[in-house]
Amino acid sequence: MKLSRPGLLILTLLISVSESCIAQSTMVPWLTRSADNSRSGWNSQETVLTQTSVGTKGIVQAPTIPVIGDARGVEAQPLILPSVKTPLGTRDVMVLPSMADVVRGVDAHDGSSIWQVSLGMPITGSQSIDSHNINQHWGCISTGVIDPDTQRLYQTCWVSPDNTGNPQTGRYFMFALNVADGSQVVPPVLIQEPSGNHVFNSQMRKQRSSLVETNINGVKTVFGCSGTIFETGTGASGFCFAFDVASNSMSAMLALTAGRGRWCVDGWAGRCGRPAGLPLCPHGEWRL
Repeated sequence: MKLSRPGLLILTLLISVSESCIAQSTMVPWLTRSADNSRSGWNSQETVLTQTSVGTKGIVQAPTIPVIGDARGVEAQPLILPSVKTPLGTRDVMVLPSMADVVRGVDAHDGSSIWQVSLGMPITGSQSIDSHNINQHWGCISTGVIDPDTQRLYQTCWVSPDNTGNPQTGRYFMFALNVADGSQVVPPVLIQEPSGNHVFNSQMRKQRSSLVETNINGVKTVFGCSGTIFETGTGASGFCFAFDVASNSMSAMLALTAGRGRWCVDGWAGRCGRPAGLPLCPHGEWRL
């Protein structure tokens, strides 16, 4: 894939000015969007960024980290897994999936590169799929999730299998990457299973909703939801899917009613009707 001039992700990780914050201390894990499955956004282990330290010492901006291949950079939230044994030594790894389907693993302290992988050709941005024509590419749109036990990132990305960038032939895949070096655990898993008479790939979709991992009695499942390119317009509909971590395969699909209900997950992903018996969770997640 031909890469464009690197976009710049300015990580404004506001930290108090002190010697302790500059030191290479192990960071708190940030494994899913907004810190936890309830999407609280709260770091309960924060010790440096406090009201007192900010009030007395001020704040500084963390390093600027390049995001490769897309002028707009990323829409996914950076995730952090501390104390990972990488080819460059033990590091606190920050994972940056870009809209160009390029995923980088960088040192969470100084932004230096550890690894970089391309997951395929992204979809070319245009007004046909984005009325405001904001994005150069559409690739890894949503925030993935890191399993701390296996040290693997689960990430869905919109890929052009025929390398045309055409959204009509684009497909969504689930990728399982080793956080240590970016290698793929298994080949990309196509999200395609039907739900009743509905087929996931029957419409062009935007999988904006962040992934979430559950562990119920030792059974780990990654859930995600997707709307369509219509978002809130006529014809918008949703799909939710489940990915079994043990077998690295799709385990369930759920089609949602077009034109009804609330936002899918995390405030984006198109309109999703509410299936009977499924309560609405915080930020519009359906509890499956």
